[in-house]
Amino acid sequence: MFKIFKTHTPSFRFGLWGRSYQERYKTWEKEGKPTRPSREEIEIYTSFLGKLSRDAKILILGPTPELRDIVAGRRVVVADLSYSNILAASKYLTKAKPKDEIWVKGDWLSLPFPANYFDVILGDAVSNQFPPGDEENKFFEIIRTYCSRKGYFISRFLQRHGVQISHDQLARHLAT
Repeated sequence: MFKIFKTHTPSFRFGLWGRSYQERYKTWEKEGKPTRPSREEIEIYTSFLGKLSRDAKILILGPTPELRDIVAGRRVVVADLSYSNILAASKYLTKAKPKDEIWVKGDWLSLPFPANYFDVILGDAVSNQFPPGDEENKFFEIIRTYCSRKGYFISRFLQRHGVQISHDQLARHLAT
């Protein structure tokens, strides 16, 4: 099952995509919406997670500290292109402990996990890392593969300038 919510932003601040991902967590405390999820958006993530088993296997795409905090104390894998990026984001953790996480360096399109492995996959605005079309479709196909049959993919989706997709269209795409 896929749980989605969407944030409408008419224009992105330069800081969202105007810097390399390596630079993003050097000034995370100064970032705001849409780059960083708001308190209200984290509450939405938390409500979508519901009562999560302590044994749930969780994949977090990217090192977003707020997502890592809401699943602290569980079996968490954090995947990113850079260990230094995960480390830089870790200084903003308030609950999660890096020593309790498994860090995987790699491209999200080729992570070393079997099909149906994760109970929950979290990522904040992760689809925006891929251009609309074939690359984005491949990303969703791979995420669907990693997610167990009864698992969840929970993400915030930012509206891209000039790209229109309804929740129903996205849900149908993810479910096929």
